[in-house]
Amino acid sequence: MHPRSLIARLRLRIGARFVIVLGLLVVGTGLLGGIALTGLGALSHSNAGLRAAVTESTTDSDVRADAILFGGELQLYFTTTDPALRKALDREIEPRIVDIEAGLAAMFRAYRANPAALRIARQHERPYRRLLAVWRRDSLDVAPLSATAREQLTARLHEHVNALVAAGDRMQVRDARVATAAAAAAARRYRETRNLIVESLAALLLVSVMLAVWLVRSVVPRARRYAAFASRVSDGELGARLEASGSDELDDLGRSLDGLVATRQVAEEYAETQTEFTDALQVADGEEEAHLVLRAHLQRSIADSSVVVLNRNNSADRLEARTPVAAGSALEDGLSGAGPRDCLAVRLARPQRTDPSRPAPLMPCQVCGKLPGAVGCNPLLVGGEVIGSVLVTRPAPLTAADDRRLQDTVIQAAPVLANLRNLAIAEMRAATDALTGLPNSRAVRDTVKRMAALAGRTSEPLAAAMLDLDHFKQINDQFGHGRGDDVLAAVGAVLRERLRASDFVGRLGGEEFVMLLPATSRDGAVEAAEKLRAAVESISVPGVERKITVSIGIALIPDNAGDADGLLREADRALYAAKEAGRNRVVVAVPSEAAAARRKEAANSAN
Repeated sequence: MHPRSLIARLRLRIGARFVIVLGLLVVGTGLLGGIALTGLGALSHSNAGLRAAVTESTTDSDVRADAILFGGELQLYFTTTDPALRKALDREIEPRIVDIEAGLAAMFRAYRANPAALRIARQHERPYRRLLAVWRRDSLDVAPLSATAREQLTARLHEHVNALVAAGDRMQVRDARVATAAAAAAARRYRETRNLIVESLAALLLVSVMLAVWLVRSVVPRARRYAAFASRVSDGELGARLEASGSDELDDLGRSLDGLVATRQVAEEYAETQTEFTDALQVADGEEEAHLVLRAHLQRSIADSSVVVLNRNNSADRLEARTPVAAGSALEDGLSGAGPRDCLAVRLARPQRTDPSRPAPLMPCQVCGKLPGAVGCNPLLVGGEVIGSVLVTRPAPLTAADDRRLQDTVIQAAPVLANLRNLAIAEMRAATDALTGLPNSRAVRDTVKRMAALAGRTSEPLAAAMLDLDHFKQINDQFGHGRGDDVLAAVGAVLRERLRASDFVGRLGGEEFVMLLPATSRDGAVEAAEKLRAAVESISVPGVERKITVSIGIALIPDNAGDADGLLREADRALYAAKEAGRNRVVVAVPSEAAAARRKEAANSAN
């Protein structure tokens, strides 16, 4: 197995790697020190042997010199006839004998462990002992010797001295050989120790370099990569990942950085989608579009979810779905006739969660309690008032991220929806007559312009019926303005009930009303007006003891006019004609030559 693969499989921490490197360096240093100490010890031992050999040689030389001097002194002592010289030699010989004895004793001690050297030392001792025997025996006779005796003694002394010299030579040769061997051993030990130390230093240096390279290659590239990654992240690049797979501290840091970047990316994506939702909500044209934006945002953000926005009506007595609900679903049944208190989120003004895996709640929600799967419902709360709720259903329970998304979205949407609702109410009130509940004069004129323009584009007729209560001033004068207001309200109710979904009716002012009938012919407009006149005539208002009648003037586009102003003007003329003809009747404006020309032009363009 490759060493790098083995190291990768070990998955060592960085701290462990430094400990291994430090341990190997310490072991290598200790081994090098041991080798050096061992070599120095061997060298010291060799030097000690060399010193011992030198000491032994010196001792041998001293003993030899003293013994030779002793032999010469003995020869002079026995051959001189001068009594004074004999006395002087006698004083010198005794200390010489003491020195020789001490030297021999030291030599025997030094050679005690070496039998071969000890034998040579014994050979060195024997000539000395013979000389000493001559001295002990012959020195007692102080009489002058004869010539023959002196010759014999001299010959014997020469023999002993020569033996002593020969033994000393042998000792010197042996000591020189020992000293040479000791010096060679010391030199060899020095070379071996030096080479071993150099080799150990080279091996330790190589191991140190390899360990340093290992640390650098395993740490520095990743540190640089992590630094570059952090720099890219700080610049806003959140798509890349380190994907660390090891188990050391840098890999832990890499995984932490990946987690932080992923979290930041999720947070930025979350903030981006929420910002997009807020921007879309701010430019919504009305409540309906805002509700659809809210629904689309949540269904896009929460996987496998279905969202319905519920809203309290203006009377606060019903809870209505403001986004599509599947026909025949359990939610449609739950919303049938539902009031605000039937929704627990609206009633309690706090989020409600239903998890099918948990026991059923003690108080199930009447709106969503029978829905399959998991349910999350958050109230739309603004200024302490609940204006509705947002209902989210999905097969699995909401995750923590989904729950946060739902809560944040509802918190952002609630004030915008409340403002749009208040604006719609304000606009409705601004365009609604408070007494009759019908659109007021401003709304009438805007609607006439819009419907007249549409009739001009589609080439379909538009009938306008202008109504005026007969003798309404007399009703006010006779029964009071309160009863007059009741009459106006009753007429407004009849007008609302008699119109089709596509028709329009509004109060123009005072006791005058305008009814617009799109895609209606002259005969159809007359028929509708006659039914309406009859319905008003049948009204009975408490406190008003007289019959209520209405006069109606009808004009059409393109028969009588080509635009909104002309249409109202012609209808008003027809109304006055009805008044002049006796009231409580319907009069249709007579087509003019200009109107006939317009009809002919329209017919030609249609062909």
